[in-house]
Amino acid sequence: MWSAKLKKFEIPTLLATVALTFLLFGNGIGGSFILDDGRAIFPSPQERSMGTIPMEFLRPYYLWQSTTGLYRPLTQISYVLNLAVSDKPTLFHVVNILIHSLNTWLLFILVIRVFKSRRLAYISYGLFLFLPIHVEAVTYISGRSDLLALFFGLLILLAFYLKKYWLSGLAFLLAVLSKEVAIGIFPFIIFWLFATEKYNFASWFKKIVPFMVSGVAYIVLRWAALGNNFLANDNGLIANPLITVCQSTRILTSLKLAAVYIWKIFFPLHLSADYAYAQTVPITSPLDLVMLVGLMLILAMICLIFRRKSCGGPLAFGAAFFVAVYFPISNLIFPIGTIMADRLVYAASAGLVIIVAFGINYLLSKRYRPLIYILLAALLLIYGTTIVKRNRIWLNEEVLVTSMAKDSPKSINANYNLGLYYLVNSRRSEGIQLITESNELIKKAEEELRCNK
Repeated sequence: MWSAKLKKFEIPTLLATVALTFLLFGNGIGGSFILDDGRAIFPSPQERSMGTIPMEFLRPYYLWQSTTGLYRPLTQISYVLNLAVSDKPTLFHVVNILIHSLNTWLLFILVIRVFKSRRLAYISYGLFLFLPIHVEAVTYISGRSDLLALFFGLLILLAFYLKKYWLSGLAFLLAVLSKEVAIGIFPFIIFWLFATEKYNFASWFKKIVPFMVSGVAYIVLRWAALGNNFLANDNGLIANPLITVCQSTRILTSLKLAAVYIWKIFFPLHLSADYAYAQTVPITSPLDLVMLVGLMLILAMICLIFRRKSCGGPLAFGAAFFVAVYFPISNLIFPIGTIMADRLVYAASAGLVIIVAFGINYLLSKRYRPLIYILLAALLLIYGTTIVKRNRIWLNEEVLVTSMAKDSPKSINANYNLGLYYLVNSRRSEGIQLITESNELIKKAEEELRCNK
């Protein structure tokens, strides 16, 4: 049993983490409110203020749009607290950066405590901090829900390891009240119990009771806020074409997206702020190459989870965390609001980081250690440069919608948004043309996608 007391090197690590995070993401601080920021943060000055904080637990995420099925009161409360200080976007960006730095540090603390390896912890820390796919979650203000979900998720795991089970259960409630993706932490806890206690179900039950209590509390609060829209999703088939397709197509596409996400996490060559239809399309063939790669990757992770030799080690830990937290955003069983987005995989990427860090740590224990360090430093330099460049995409609406259309030229949503921007910014003819073309493509897409049912 390890002590909760911080070690001498861990506070300087926290300070260094904050400094590095601002160095990487600081050029995004001057960004404006964009996309969903408006309806999430500014539904009405009279409707969201310090005095309305208790009421946030009984309200949908988008105040007058419960049909989205989104319920994230803690994220909303964080916005209210921001507004109490300033209604300028600068402070919102600063808070996002601070949360990301805390998440990086908490991951470092978790790895060093659980696996007793400082080098493994530092490699995990460096990779997670420098991943370019995290830009959307950090620099886009509305990405805060993903940041908070992982923040409380890591507190869940740290408290659970400390055997503070009721505190861990409370952190679970806070996590799911930040974003629905945190539900995936519970099956990970089941894996952890299996890895450490095997089939001691009596002991399991005592430790998961706090999670069950938190789960019931969450369901009651969510129902009070959303009512019949408890499981609603009104985003439409352009944002997520998997809403209308059959279950087999949804499964195949989900497996393909798993491979795409994993690739983009570590090889950020084609990141985009939009992956809507028809940039991302459902697949129906069980022979799709990328889908087969995704299937093999998921099966490999399942093997790592249940393989006797690795069950209690970093490989199984990372694989189980990725699978558990990827599942809620995978569209595997039920479709979510969007088919794919960089910010969605923010929490799940922590599991993959541990797996890759384990491999790097293994190589460092062998020969060619200086070469491995040089390559790792070069990789982080490339990642860091990519982060700084991608921060600029989120600075204002003009840069963002232009980037979306460039990075995802087949996306109906990206072209429609660019058309709207042109329409209200003195490029009327271009805007009308893009909107007209997009509307025609929407009608065609509705027919095509419903034929896949």
